[in-house]
Amino acid sequence: MAELAEARRALPERIGGLEEDCARARAAAVGGGAARGRLETVTRRLAAAQQAAGLTPVAAAAQAELLEAVDHHQALVDDHQALLDARFSGMAAELAGELADGEPCPVCGSPEHPAPASAGADAASSEQVEAARLARDEAAAERERLEREYAEARRELERQLAVADGQD
Repeated sequence: MAELAEARRALPERIGGLEEDCARARAAAVGGGAARGRLETVTRRLAAAQQAAGLTPVAAAAQAELLEAVDHHQALVDDHQALLDARFSGMAAELAGELADGEPCPVCGSPEHPAPASAGADAASSEQVEAARLARDEAAAERERLEREYAEARRELERQLAVADGQD
């Protein structure tokens, strides 16, 4: 990541140098075929450097959007887990709410219910848990989509930087 950031910072200087090379190659191209080949190479590298300069903010925006999606997804993962924990903690109270005097307990079978559990303030319903799971899964899908977009933007930027550096 640091290499990519350094390459981004060096783009204006790289473009300037390639523009100078291009001008020299154009002037020399008048004199022969080898110079024309050099002009084509430098022109291609200049175009790639300019393309990379345009892709830099695109890649940076994609990265920022991805980081935001990662944070959002993680918050929803945490919310879902908290609701699951609350749901499991509240199940004893839910079962106790269904107890009737003289009827056997569905857990222990006793017809007596001397101390039934009571619901806490943080109890969660199965509907709340399911809604949190759906939100978490939607955020995961969005995160994966943004990961692909960022990876593609970064690959294209790196490809253009390689061409600009003459490594194609």
